[in-house]
Amino acid sequence: MRQKSDYTSESLNWTPSMFQPLGNSKSQMTELSAVSLTPMELLLRSYKKYPLLEGYKDLRTIRSENRDYEGVELLNNPTDLISGRDYLYVITESGQIWFAPQYVKGNKLTHGGLLRKALKIPEGEPTPPVLSAGLIGRDENRFFLNLASGHFIPGFNAYFPTLETLSSIIPEKEVYIQFVGHYKSLDARSCDRINFQGVQENQSFRLSLLSYIQENSHKVALCDSVRKIFSAINVSGEDFSDEKTFTFSQEEVNELFKDEKLAELLKKHASLCPEEMQSLMSNLGGDFGMKT
Repeated sequence: MRQKSDYTSESLNWTPSMFQPLGNSKSQMTELSAVSLTPMELLLRSYKKYPLLEGYKDLRTIRSENRDYEGVELLNNPTDLISGRDYLYVITESGQIWFAPQYVKGNKLTHGGLLRKALKIPEGEPTPPVLSAGLIGRDENRFFLNLASGHFIPGFNAYFPTLETLSSIIPEKEVYIQFVGHYKSLDARSCDRINFQGVQENQSFRLSLLSYIQENSHKVALCDSVRKIFSAINVSGEDFSDEKTFTFSQEEVNELFKDEKLAELLKKHASLCPEEMQSLMSNLGGDFGMKT
């Protein structure tokens, strides 16, 4: 891993304004009202999955990749990574993170093999998709990562599930991500620091929206509006599209603020709401308070 000598770049605020709005499919909206799942399970289920590419699905390739992992110890805690060494990582559909050295005894390991070993996938069974995959390295106090995976090719928004997972394990550490394109090597000089507080606030807001939907399914109109807010800010969602926008009316926003719980939630996370909605909220006056 190449080192970056100057870390003076401004820390990033991990907010929806970095991205365009999300798509809005009927299937995703139906899942958001499921009562048998926890809000975290619903959030993970909403994320885009990246399948194994066709070129890596044949049995001969899988067997070869799996053999390279024989005797390799996997890690699931980033603090166990050796400083100065690059590791592969994957985020599973259930939100688990797993690590393996990029090279072992001269063999370059693969993300497909890492996922199968981590999940103990029997030979002949299909390799499941991932929420994210790439390379990660560290020094004493900092972690650096990218989305370099030729087996799954995750999109840029796959950083969200990765950072949310890391923020729950190493919230006190500095984490930097490699922004431009997909890289075969991890170059810390092209990484920028991420604001973990912003990551956690964004996740907390979306989880609260999902909780509200589950607990207030009888408030049909309000839940429809809350689902729309969730979809607009859930930029790692399965149906992300930079061509779709979400519209809100002043009447709709007024109704949201007549609900005491929603009003409190939206005030607390006003800066994370869709931009059009923020503009309408400002028309409410004061601190967006509404009288019931």
